Amino acid sequence: MELYAYALESEFQSPEGEPAAWAPGNPFHWGQELDKIILRGVGSSLSLSSDDQFLAVGVGKNIHVYSTFTREYVETLTGHLDEVSRVFSAPRMIRCGLYTLVSSAEGSIVVWELDRDGKTVSAEENKVDIDTLSAKAADTAISKLVSDHGWRLEEDGAKAIAEGFKTTITKAVDIHALEKQITLDGKFASHGAPFSPGGQKMIYFTQNNTTQKGMRDAETLPCVNIWDVEAKVIRHRLLGHTDTIMWVATSPYSTLVASISWDGTTRIWDADDGTCLQVLGPFGGQMWSGAFSPDSKYIAISQGSPKTVVYVYDIEKAEEISHFEGCEHWARSLDWSPDGNLLAVGASDSSVRVLDPYTGNRSWVGG
Repeated sequence: MELYAYALESEFQSPEGEPAAWAPGNPFHWGQELDKIILRGVGSSLSLSSDDQFLAVGVGKNIHVYSTFTREYVETLTGHLDEVSRVFSAPRMIRCGLYTLVSSAEGSIVVWELDRDGKTVSAEENKVDIDTLSAKAADTAISKLVSDHGWRLEEDGAKAIAEGFKTTITKAVDIHALEKQITLDGKFASHGAPFSPGGQKMIYFTQNNTTQKGMRDAETLPCVNIWDVEAKVIRHRLLGHTDTIMWVATSPYSTLVASISWDGTTRIWDADDGTCLQVLGPFGGQMWSGAFSPDSKYIAISQGSPKTVVYVYDIEKAEEISHFEGCEHWARSLDWSPDGNLLAVGASDSSVRVLDPYTGNRSWVGG
């Protein structure tokens, strides 16, 4: 840890200065990993399958799938026309025994179904050999230019033709691949998980541009979409927020959906019928992130401006239980302990605070 570029400034301490103890077996150091997988490019996002058998990694415009058992490369999923930014695996397999994987790039979401070997079920048996096809196409054009127009094979113009054919054919193959996949217009939340705990529902946004430069018609305002993973249809479009939605999640029991927006409110929705059950706020500032308690009775909410405040609310009563103002910087990472007795708050100054969620008192702080 001493050599790590982002070494701890201080260990966790209680308000009284009592040091915290590491969990059994911790801390981990570089070199203690079970194995390393050398990626075929720069990774942007990764996700393990529900049974931990496969690892999906966003690399450029593609998703590379690896076996966690053999550590070997399995397949490349192609189709995105922009850099892949997020990859998520559903927390369970669907009825027909397939893995569900979703990925997002600029404004689009692709739903992939993988078989038990980690391969996409829509893969074509006779794959296009892009290198051979583009080389043949380029040779035809370059030969004509050499024989009829005096070009030289080694000149930069000929090389540009070869590269251009390969780029064009690659893009065409990706567009063709998307025709066999389910694609959705929209984005995932910056914070929160898209799948419900049981994997039956997936949540994503549409129309999520800010309204700070001008209000829009109600039907064009930011929208939360609840997508049925089994039926592959949108079940509900949840409208009501009037500015960019930053966080959304399904409660641990999968009965509620909560969304948090720059409009200063938190909305609680019925996950089954789409009814808005509660509107918490407005809080007088932009809201950024949240977290359900393990028993789904409470929700922690983070306000980012004009000052950072973490609130804890009783969902059914729509009543504030506590609030904490001890973070000097934005706090966008919130998580409850499994027993619901502690709330961890991560701030943008690389500090972490552990709170009593029912009093707002600080239990530990470190960074």
